[in-house]
Amino acid sequence: MSDVMTRNLDFGKIESYDEQNLELYVSKGSHVHGVIRVKGTARIDGYFEGKIHTDLTLQIGKDAVIVADIHASTLISQGPIRGDVIAQQQVELLAPATVDGAISSPKFSFEQGVQVNAMIKMGKS
Repeated sequence: MSDVMTRNLDFGKIESYDEQNLELYVSKGSHVHGVIRVKGTARIDGYFEGKIHTDLTLQIGKDAVIVADIHASTLISQGPIRGDVIAQQQVELLAPATVDGAISSPKFSFEQGVQVNAMIKMGKS
């Protein structure tokens, strides 16, 4: 398997990530329940239910399903999230992401096609 994987995203965008820089990867088709604490970057493309804590970036792919509270420095998501999100740096939602819950972050951006059913608090988390 190549060190660099590429995923095609909506609107013709391409996202690349280096598997060697990921501390945790939950692949498509995986089902995980529990609490995850990661020192570093994590990516989820499968199903996760519980709580997620990372001190860097959490990437959520469009095929993921997240039913969890999330604490991260940065969240970049293209998949559905049901739960509360606290990000110390920023939240970036890419279509077709959905969020049902609360979002707290100093920076928040989203593309056309994203659905947010959440209370949003911008400022220091």
